[in-house]
Amino acid sequence: MASDHPPSTGPPRASDPLLGPAAAPAAATTSDVGALLPGSTQQYSPVSTRDPDVVPVPANPSPPSSLPNHTSTANTAAAQPADTKNDVPLEPIMAAADDTTKVDSAAKDAPAAAPPANVLPFGQLFKYADGTDKLLMLVGLIGAAGYGVLTPILSVILGDIVQPFLVYEGVRATPGLPPAVVAAALDTLRKRVIDQVIFFVAVGLGTMVAAYLMQAMWMWAGERQARRVRTKFINAVMAQDLAWFDSHKAGDLTTQLTSDTLMYQEGISEKASQAFAYTIQFISGFAIAFTQSWRLTLVLIATLPAFGISGIVVGKAFAAGASRSQEAYAAAGAVAQEALANIRTVAAFGGQDRAFRKYSKLLAGTVKEGEKKAWISGAGFGVFFGLLYLLFGIGFWYGSTLAVSGEVGGGDVLKCLFAITTGAFSIINLSPSFQAMSKARGAGYRLFEVAESKPTIVDGAVTPAKLDGSVEFRDVRFAYPSRPDVEVLKGISFTAQAGTTVALVGASGSAKSTCIQLMERYYEALSGTIFIDSTPINDLPLKWLRQNVGLVSQEPILFDTTIAENIAYGAPDGLVVTQELLEQVCRDANAHDFISKLPNGYQTMVGERGSLLSGGQKQRIAIARALIGAPRILLLDEATSALDSASEGIVQAALDKASQGRTTIVIAHRLSTIRDADVILVFEKGQIIERGNHNSLLQRGGVYAGLVKAQELKTRKTASTADITTAADAESESDDSDDDGAEEEEEQQAAITAAAASESKKATSKDALASTTTTTKPALDEFEKAEREKAELKKLLKERSVSLWRVVKLQGEEWPFLAVGVLMGSVAGAFLPAFGIILAEVLSVFAIQDKDELTRKALVWTWVFIGLTVGNFFISLFQFGCFGIAGERLTRRIRETAFRAMLRQETGWFDDEKHGTGTLTAQLSEQADRIQNLTGPNAANLIQLVVSMGCGVALAFYYSWQMTLTVLAAVPFLALGSYLEAAVTTGAVGKSRLAYGAAAQRACDAIQNIATVKSLARERDFADGYLENIKAPYRIGVRKALIGSWGFGYSQAVQFLLYAVCFGVGYLFVRDGVITSADLFRVIFVLLFASISFAQAATFTGNAQKAKAAAIAYFDLVDRVPPIDIDSTEGARLVDVAGAVEVAGAEFAYPTRPDAPILRGIDFSQLAGKSLALCGPSGSGKSSVLALLQRLYDVSAGNVKLDGTDVRQWHLQSMREHLAVVSQEPSLFIGTLREAIEYGVPDGKPVTMDMVVAAAKAANIHDFIEGLPEKYETLVTSSQLSGGQKQRVAIARALIRPNLACLLLDEATSALDSASEVIVQDTLDKASQGRTTITIAHRLSTIQRVDLILVVKDGRVVEQGTHFELLDKKGLYAKLVKRQNLGKTV
Repeated sequence: MASDHPPSTGPPRASDPLLGPAAAPAAATTSDVGALLPGSTQQYSPVSTRDPDVVPVPANPSPPSSLPNHTSTANTAAAQPADTKNDVPLEPIMAAADDTTKVDSAAKDAPAAAPPANVLPFGQLFKYADGTDKLLMLVGLIGAAGYGVLTPILSVILGDIVQPFLVYEGVRATPGLPPAVVAAALDTLRKRVIDQVIFFVAVGLGTMVAAYLMQAMWMWAGERQARRVRTKFINAVMAQDLAWFDSHKAGDLTTQLTSDTLMYQEGISEKASQAFAYTIQFISGFAIAFTQSWRLTLVLIATLPAFGISGIVVGKAFAAGASRSQEAYAAAGAVAQEALANIRTVAAFGGQDRAFRKYSKLLAGTVKEGEKKAWISGAGFGVFFGLLYLLFGIGFWYGSTLAVSGEVGGGDVLKCLFAITTGAFSIINLSPSFQAMSKARGAGYRLFEVAESKPTIVDGAVTPAKLDGSVEFRDVRFAYPSRPDVEVLKGISFTAQAGTTVALVGASGSAKSTCIQLMERYYEALSGTIFIDSTPINDLPLKWLRQNVGLVSQEPILFDTTIAENIAYGAPDGLVVTQELLEQVCRDANAHDFISKLPNGYQTMVGERGSLLSGGQKQRIAIARALIGAPRILLLDEATSALDSASEGIVQAALDKASQGRTTIVIAHRLSTIRDADVILVFEKGQIIERGNHNSLLQRGGVYAGLVKAQELKTRKTASTADITTAADAESESDDSDDDGAEEEEEQQAAITAAAASESKKATSKDALASTTTTTKPALDEFEKAEREKAELKKLLKERSVSLWRVVKLQGEEWPFLAVGVLMGSVAGAFLPAFGIILAEVLSVFAIQDKDELTRKALVWTWVFIGLTVGNFFISLFQFGCFGIAGERLTRRIRETAFRAMLRQETGWFDDEKHGTGTLTAQLSEQADRIQNLTGPNAANLIQLVVSMGCGVALAFYYSWQMTLTVLAAVPFLALGSYLEAAVTTGAVGKSRLAYGAAAQRACDAIQNIATVKSLARERDFADGYLENIKAPYRIGVRKALIGSWGFGYSQAVQFLLYAVCFGVGYLFVRDGVITSADLFRVIFVLLFASISFAQAATFTGNAQKAKAAAIAYFDLVDRVPPIDIDSTEGARLVDVAGAVEVAGAEFAYPTRPDAPILRGIDFSQLAGKSLALCGPSGSGKSSVLALLQRLYDVSAGNVKLDGTDVRQWHLQSMREHLAVVSQEPSLFIGTLREAIEYGVPDGKPVTMDMVVAAAKAANIHDFIEGLPEKYETLVTSSQLSGGQKQRVAIARALIRPNLACLLLDEATSALDSASEVIVQDTLDKASQGRTTITIAHRLSTIQRVDLILVVKDGRVVEQGTHFELLDKKGLYAKLVKRQNLGKTV
């Protein structure tokens, strides 16, 4: 991406007219022009052109004045993360321009439901401040007032110290004066210099104290108030009812907890005191100017509106372009993310070129907008800094006129210029403070609204002495608060006697789960009553109720901590959780054995949401968690529906054991799991339409019987369910089932051991802090991760190198633009020291005694300033424009080639966690920006900096090598100030932000899974855990405030002290005749302006390292030739493909787990046009067979053949055109339904609407589409369709393939309810006719009619045959059938 901010061709902008800092550490990137500079060390930052909120202007635009750091790092860094890559915080050209651009850009991003009125009055920001906070803020305001007054005083001191030098030079230059007069003038100079040097030191020390108080007191008070708000916020969130979360989304709340709290804290901390300081500075600056010369001040003020107008015009134009550019890149990024996230679908349907073309087309729009922005930026900089030159020209011209009349001296003119620019630019420096406070008002409104919310469900007060566990629903009616006009439960009544099991069945949406939610009192019924042991549920204490009612849901939520702590969350208050108790409940839940085999047993970390465990393992831990409190009532909501048959058997056995002696209410779609229930209730549209046990409902032949029939497995006409296995066999089966489960557990443990071991390393370090009831996640985990990444970066750069010439060649096509840009940049670099000479020469004019000569020379120099204005405009225009074009085109080229290379890679490459979707999309976004630091605009910037500093130092040595060495000797002290300022603000802020983010992680997990937290009655625990975790970042913040702020104070004071040294030593050189006063001014001002560039050079060090790392990663990616290469032109291209499949001796392990074999010599063959099914336990290798057939992976031994040709000998794209896959969760890409179906047609092949309609009809989705308003042109995403609708669209996408020979169905109906499954299965049966079909299924009812069934276990085929043949064998398949059979119980 193009750098929008090459070094300025205009005069420096900050506060000090003297020396600039040396190359400070990388932290100086956020420091203000260093110490003695009138500009900022970050003066021109290569910011992202994708951000519409960023106007390409100097980070802290300040005039060439005596201002000491108008805009310090405290002003900008606090809002930035520690690592901002290339981006350095920027501030707008003018306050008005900033306001406009912010409003324009934010308008498109702001939620429509958030009106501008939703902000707090300013005074309400501090409503939670106590007496100590108010005292701290008062002391801080006193310091801010002192800082605001002392800053413009620097202009007075400079003017006062320059004037006697001018007078002395005038006396010494006058011929014929007696030596005594010259000596008297020298003595006067000595006295004035001593006075001003002392004044410099005094003001410097005063500034240090004032800056410290301004910064430290408000930061401390801000930390205290923010902690108070965080406490109220988390307590309020955890206390709310579940209905409240329907209108307050978890994502919004976690954002408020992590982002809004930081935004609020920033707005009530040092940004508020800085706003006050800059206001005082504004008043003081203009007051000083008027006291020096009201006439000159009025003339100069008249030019200021031009700055505002130019800022507004350029700001609006830039913001509009930035917004369009961001929108275009957001669209391109969405395409890339969608393709990478669904890479298997892209590969299966050959969509790589389509995705690339779409991405490239959208990138073209970003280039066009980026180039426009570059020209606008150039024009804006040219006008802005041109006006600064013009301001100085007018000031010196009119000042000379007043000097001729005797009204002012040269020092007075300098005072007015610096004081006015100090005052005027303090308004610009107010902008970031006002922005921060404005954001804080919005964030505070949202935070306070939540913090002051009250729950609507009233806690009960009746605690029964004994609980038997009977449950009664009596005429209960209910509608969700978010849809009050839609009644979900319509007067249902039923009773569950103590110790019995009641099952709720019915289609999705029939309100079964609503009954569970009402039992947990997540919501209140509209009417009717729920009783527990004859006590209305509303009278029971919420915590007592939820701790005595165990809940296990379909997708159990485990928290990112140890297994032991996850189970302990279910324990009621007062229960001591011992290791013995943990093991006992885990044995009851069939979980103890697998836990014992894990790397750290019960102290094994489970990962985020239990990601390190299998579904069955998570369910059993959830069961143990529900049982540890010995609840009398157990609620099971689809507890096994997401599991395969083997896992389901293990979990169901655990549930059966857990249900003994307890009242159990169970919801299930797999009817095999509830056939033994005492009572089965059939729900339909919020009403109970049938009730009875399994046998009685089957005899009735109603809705339940129909659901059973849909899932029923056929047996021999002569065989009953009991005939499949004898009683003895049944007992044996139970034993075998356990064996199967044990083997499966071992496989799953092998798969998770590495990851779990990694996590458990963290756990072992926490064991000293964590018991089975409390574990505090280290608050600085994220910071430690950042440190590790830095170490990895250092190691990479040490071990690898990158060819700079190869990087340069990336921009070979743009060399004409780069040549012009480099030329303009070099000229711009010379402008800065040249301006220093001009300033010194103009000051020397005021030493001329001849009025006519003074007027003549003043006019000459005025024309020089006008020439600088015009020249600066064109230099900036072409510098920015040419660099912008080169940068935007380089960005596009890198992103396109990187994305194309990613799409080319084999599937195994994406399995590596280093190549996750988030990582790859971030790489696309950041890689080009970083590589630009080695070439193009940023390299040209470096050339400009070298030219600027080289010219400055050379000129300074030319005028006085003695004074030059003196000034350069002071630079390290100035660099130390810049370093301390950046370290205090940027470093500490980054660490504090990361620490607060890490501290909030667990609380965010709780908010996102609030239903689980409430079911466990653990709201207080998670709130207290969060409050404990924020103690560490709070201490960091206070330490930063009280200790680190001295570094900020020093950074503001050091420039005054160095001025004192430089002018004191300069006086000695002038006194001894070593140099003239004019040479003194020349050296100081030349080095001053040149050092602005020198300070900027320090920012390139860190960026260059990241750029090299990015270039290494980029070239590694584009150079990599994958072993399964979609771009390869080699291989057979068969035309008439029948679809015969043969797998012989296939062995396979996933590339990321080469030591965990999946297939161990699997063999089978399938005739063309026949159907084949694979079934067996999870992890047995069924899905791997389909992946190998599509050649997503290659076998490690053996072979896979399609139509007699090894898939490795096929032309890859050609072979995949004959295959189509429909998976359990099919991915539909964003677009119309027509485009979703057309995606199945191979790229480049013709497709007609008739083909689309025919495929839709075949997939039984045509009628649904025709019923939509836009029909086939309806825009949809996967989330907008039901499971059944999405599956049928995916089937249509598969059937439209013109050369389809083999249809692959991977669990295509397992996630559907019974009603949807019937429709989709019927569609699949029709689609399979006449073509080769390979099906994977856990629901055996869906595959009982296929031609051949393969039972896969441990990577081998252990049984094969038809459904009835396998039943006759009475082997593993027969056992799986037994588990799912829904015939009458005997």
